[in-house]
Amino acid sequence: MMKHKMTQFVALFAFVLIGSTTAFADPVIEYFTVTPTTVTEGGTVELAWSVTGADKIMLDSGAVTASGTKTVTPSATGNVTYTLEATCSDCQAVSIFSGTTPTQGITLNATANVIVKAAVTPAPVAPAAPVTTVSAPTLNEWGMIILISFMAIVSVYRIRRMNQS
Repeated sequence: MMKHKMTQFVALFAFVLIGSTTAFADPVIEYFTVTPTTVTEGGTVELAWSVTGADKIMLDSGAVTASGTKTVTPSATGNVTYTLEATCSDCQAVSIFSGTTPTQGITLNATANVIVKAAVTPAPVAPAAPVTTVSAPTLNEWGMIILISFMAIVSVYRIRRMNQS
């Protein structure tokens, strides 16, 4: 008799536990990635996702299929966030612990971030001015310059001395 009541209790518990699940599979976002996670301004990134159990899937307010990839060019610099939204309008959200009335529809969100660095444009390089070559005096030429300078000083000295006498 006791064994029979225990079997009934287990069966009742299993019925309550199984009966409280929904007939529809809740939406699951299996993955949502962005590659690469850092890009230079004007570069592209690839978004990849996989969702199950959803009847409506949106990627940044645009409808997409349950799984796929999309190549995009981020529109701004800094942190750019992409949002994937999976909705099951026939699913019911039930709070088992609070005993609230089931609400119709479940929506999940996932985000993927990418850092967009500003492109560095090199400053234009002005063409160099034409180079003019100037030859420096050689040692012999320096010797001549010094000799002529010395002779000029001596000549000025002699002329002044003659004018004084």
